[in-house]
Amino acid sequence: MSRDRAELCRETRHLADVEHHPEWANEKAKLTMSSLSGGPPALGATYRSQQVFGGKPQTADIEIVQFDRPNRFAFAISQRKKGGGGKDVHYTHTFVLSPEGGGTRLERTTDGDGNPVVGFLAKPAIMKDGRTSLGNLKARVEASA
Repeated sequence: MSRDRAELCRETRHLADVEHHPEWANEKAKLTMSSLSGGPPALGATYRSQQVFGGKPQTADIEIVQFDRPNRFAFAISQRKKGGGGKDVHYTHTFVLSPEGGGTRLERTTDGDGNPVVGFLAKPAIMKDGRTSLGNLKARVEASA
């Protein structure tokens, strides 16, 4: 296996290990995660998360919807406010990994059906949270090399 492929596999393993995302998530989110389906990460595996965003508790059901190791990984989220109220919002986070300059390029995209006005207003906080989490992931992957 080439160095690039080995690195991609290692990074995909960290991304796909959804139950352990709290270990590298932004600490302010107070993220917890539990497996609903049991077993290792695989296409169709399901999880439940709890976190705080914008000072409000959130609960989400998560399913791995794409798993093309080591190049692509995606999970779908159905998120609702803790205790009910409001409508469920659905997102898909897709990660594409590719070798680049002796390292790995990670591209993340997010699609969803949430309120576009709320999305626009919350985008700076969402982007900051994502940068913090992905920076933590990068440090974790590099430490395990």
